[in-house]
Amino acid sequence: MSDDNPLLLTLDFINNGGQAIIRWYSEVLDGDNTDFVPPYASSELPVVIKALDTLQRPQSFGGEEIAVLEHHGLWEHGFVTQRAAHQVGSALYTALGHRGQAHIEQTIGHARLNRRSINYRLRFLPEGVELAALPWELLRSPRHFLLMRPDGRDSCERNILFGQPPPPALAEGETPHVLVLLPHFAIDATIRAAQLQIFERLQSRGALTYEALSPVTPDGLYQHLAATRRQPHIVHYAGHGVYFEQQGWLLFDDLKGGKQRVSAEQFSTLVGTIHLAVIQACQSAMVSKGELLTGVAPALSYATDAVVAMQLHVRVDAAHRFAETLYEELLIRATSLRSAVARARRNLFGTEQEPVSWFVPALYLRVEPQFASRLTPAGSTSLERTIVRSPIRQIALDPLVVGHVELTLSCDPRTRDWSLVAHNHSPHEVESITITAGQMPPGIRIHPPQIRIARARAGDSSAPEAVTLTLGSATQGSRIPVNVTYRVRQTGQIGRYTGAFTVQLADEG
Repeated sequence: MSDDNPLLLTLDFINNGGQAIIRWYSEVLDGDNTDFVPPYASSELPVVIKALDTLQRPQSFGGEEIAVLEHHGLWEHGFVTQRAAHQVGSALYTALGHRGQAHIEQTIGHARLNRRSINYRLRFLPEGVELAALPWELLRSPRHFLLMRPDGRDSCERNILFGQPPPPALAEGETPHVLVLLPHFAIDATIRAAQLQIFERLQSRGALTYEALSPVTPDGLYQHLAATRRQPHIVHYAGHGVYFEQQGWLLFDDLKGGKQRVSAEQFSTLVGTIHLAVIQACQSAMVSKGELLTGVAPALSYATDAVVAMQLHVRVDAAHRFAETLYEELLIRATSLRSAVARARRNLFGTEQEPVSWFVPALYLRVEPQFASRLTPAGSTSLERTIVRSPIRQIALDPLVVGHVELTLSCDPRTRDWSLVAHNHSPHEVESITITAGQMPPGIRIHPPQIRIARARAGDSSAPEAVTLTLGSATQGSRIPVNVTYRVRQTGQIGRYTGAFTVQLADEG
C-alpha cells in the first residue's frame, strides 16, 4: 500500500445559498458537478456536534435539542444513540447523492486495484466555510467509514482557498524548531510532563529542537517570540479550548492563576507565519456561519502551511497517543503530514476499547510542510534543487479571486536536467500556461524561449516540461522578467488571462 503516491480525489465546494455544488476531480475522473444539500441545517449542526461530543463526555440536552436529535435518528431511550457517529457519517454520504457516491466507489476500486491509498481533499471558498464544519472524517458508506477502509490508509484534508501564497520553505538541512505551549489552567502537572517527554525523546533523536512555554499568557507568548533566537516552524498547544459566542477560543493563563480566553484571530496574530500548528484543544477546529475566522484552525490556516486541530472534546490519553504517533511518523519515519495524521487516526481506531476519538482530529492543509531534516537523511543527497520559484500572483475570475499558481524550475543533480512544473492552488482547471521569458540578465539563457504547459488540474501539479537553462556567471539574486498567458476553465467556459512578474534566482541547494 503506497502512502507516498495517494490517489487524490478533490471535492471543490461552491456555495450556492444554503446548498452547494461539488466539483469532483481525480486522475480517474475528468471532472463532474453534483449538487449537495447538507443533511443538517446551520441551526441544527451545533446540536449534532454536541451529540457527537457526548461520546467523549456526558452532556445535557434541552427539549428543542432533543427534538432535533430525534428528527435525525440520533436520540433513543432518553440518550444520544451509541451509533451517532455511524448515523452522521451515513447521512453525509447520502447527501453526496448517487453520482457522488459512484465517484467515491470508482476511486476506491481504482485504489484497491493499484494498491494505493486515497486522499480526500475537500476545498472551500471563504464564503462557504461553514461547510467545512461538517464532520467529514465520519463519511461512511454502507460497508465502512471511508477513512477506515480495511485495505487502505486513507486520509482527509480540508483546504480553505484564501488565495495567499504559503510560507517560505525551511532551508536545506535545517532542523525543525517547535514551540510547545503548556498552559497551567485546568491542566494537571503530570499531563504537562508527559507532553514534554514526547518532544524530549524526539530532540534526543535529532528530529527537532524545542522550547516550552508554561504557563502561557498572551503577553508571555508575545515576549517569548520577540526575544527568542530562533522562530518556531511548529507550534504545539496542549490546553483547553472552548466554542463560545460563535467563536473558537483557547484558554491561556492569566496573572492570577485563572484563565484568559484568547480568540482564534488573536492567537493567529501572536504566533505569526509558521509551517505547522498542532492544537490539542477540544473544539479548536470548529467553524460557524458568519465571521470567517471563528475557529482556531481556519484562522491559523490563513498564514500556515497546515493545522491539525480537534473538532470535539478528546480524551487525554487519546490526545497524547495521537500526538506521539503524529510526530513519530512525520519527523522520524519521514511520512507526509497527511499520512502521519491518517496513521495516528487508525492507531486510535484500532486501540481504543470504544473507538470514539479517531474522527476528532481535523487536518487543514494548504501546502504539505517540508521539514528538511527528514527529507535528507544522513549520507544521502537531495534529489532536487529548486533554483527559481515564483507564483503567478492570483487567478482572477470575476467576481472572485480564487487562488494562485506556482511555477517551480528544478534541476536533478544526477542528470543536470531542468524541468518546469506548475502547481495549481486554485479550484479551477488551468487549461494551458504559456511562459515567455523577457530580456535575460547577462550570462543567463533559457531554451525554448517560450514554454507551454498543457494542463494543471485544480489542486494538482502539471507534468514536468523539459527546459535547458544556462546560468553562466549569474549570481544569487539575479532577476528574470517573465510574461505569462494562461487559460482557465470555469463551469464549462474558458477564459484567457495574461500576467507579468519577476522571478529571482535563489539557490536552495
